[in-house]
Amino acid sequence: MKSSHKNLPGSLVELSVELSLEEFNEYWQPAFDQALSQVHMKGFRPGQAPREMAKNAVDQEKVFEKAAHEAVKLTLNKVAEENDWTIIDKPQISIDSHDKGFKYTAKLILFPEIKLGNYKKIAEKWSKKLAEEKKSLTITEKEVEDSIEWLRNSRAKLTETDRPAQKGDAVEMTDIIQNKHDKFILGQGNFLPDFEKNLENHAKGEELNFSLEIPADYWKEDLRSKKMDFKIKIDKVFNRELPEINEEFIKSLGKNFSNLDDLRKSVKDGIFTEKETKERDKVRLKIIEEIAQESKMDIPQIMIDRVEEQLTKEWKGATKESIKEGAKKRTATQLIIYKIVQLESLSPTEEEVKKEMKGIDNPEFYDYIYSVIRNRKVFDFLEKIG
Repeated sequence: MKSSHKNLPGSLVELSVELSLEEFNEYWQPAFDQALSQVHMKGFRPGQAPREMAKNAVDQEKVFEKAAHEAVKLTLNKVAEENDWTIIDKPQISIDSHDKGFKYTAKLILFPEIKLGNYKKIAEKWSKKLAEEKKSLTITEKEVEDSIEWLRNSRAKLTETDRPAQKGDAVEMTDIIQNKHDKFILGQGNFLPDFEKNLENHAKGEELNFSLEIPADYWKEDLRSKKMDFKIKIDKVFNRELPEINEEFIKSLGKNFSNLDDLRKSVKDGIFTEKETKERDKVRLKIIEEIAQESKMDIPQIMIDRVEEQLTKEWKGATKESIKEGAKKRTATQLIIYKIVQLESLSPTEEEVKKEMKGIDNPEFYDYIYSVIRNRKVFDFLEKIG
C-alpha cells in the first residue's frame, strides 16, 4: 500500500491511497465469494450451483462496492493510526479503480483541539435532577381517558356524506394553489384554527377562497405574521362513528387486553414511558448545552457548512439565521460526543454494529448505525455518572 497526504487549512487533510491489484484482491475475493454463496439458480441449492455457472449471476458492481468499502475503511484506519489522527465526520471519498489496482483520495476532517468543560460534574448534576423528575412523574385520569379516546378516534368508522362538513367530520381536500391533497379531522387542530373554521358548513365539490393572518409563533418561521391566500376544494366529507368501549373494541386492540382494566394499565404505562423519555431527552440536551458552554473548541468551518446544508433540507420553513445557529450547535454537539468517546473509550465494536444491522448489507446503513450506537453509549455513560 502506498499513501501520501497534504495538510490543508481548517483541520483538513487530503489523503491519497493506492493498492496494487494483488492487495485489492484481498478485499475483492471475500466479497465475491460471499456473493457467490448467495446465488440462487434453478435446480440447485443456494451456494451449490457449479462455480462457473454461478459466476455469471453475480452482481459485479455490488461486489466491487463492498470490496471498495472494506478496503477504504481498513486502510483509512491504518493510515490514521500510523499518523495518530482522529478522524471526525464522514470522509469525502473519491474512488479510482483501474486494471493495475485500486486508488482513492479522501478529504478528512481531523479532530480539532478541544478543551472540554468538566463533563462528569455537569452530567452528575443533571442526572440527579433527572432521577428526581422521574420520582415526581404523575399520570392523571384525564390523560388516560384522553389516550383511550384517541384510540377510539383512530378506529372510527367513516361514511361518506353529501351534507356540509361539521366539527368532528373527516375531510379530504385539495389546496389548489399549493397543488397538495390532505385528509384531516375538523376540530382537532391539525391546521390553523381559522383555517378549519373556514371549511365548516361547506360540502363536497365546493371551492373556497379566503385569506388568513399567520400567528407570530407559528412553527414555520418564514411564514410568521404573514398574510396567506388559500384556494381550497373540498373533495369528500366523511361522518365519523366512534366505537363503543366494550369487549369487542378492547380485544381488537391486541391479545394482551382482556378487559378495560388491562387497557387502562397499558395506556398508563405507555404515558409514563413517554413522559420519562421526554424528561431524559431534555436532560441530555441540558448536559450537552452546559458542556458546550464550558468548553473551548475551534470548529472547522467545513463541518458547520455540511451540517447547515443538511439542516436546510430538514428544517423546512426555518430562517437562514436559525439554520446557521442550529448548525453551530449541532456541530459542537458532535465534537463533544467524539471527544468523550475518545477519552472514555466508548467506540462501538464491530459486533455491536453488526448485531443491530440484523443482516442488512449496506455500507451507508453501517455508518448510520455506528453513529447511533456511539451517541447512545455516550449518553448512557453520562447518565450513569449520577
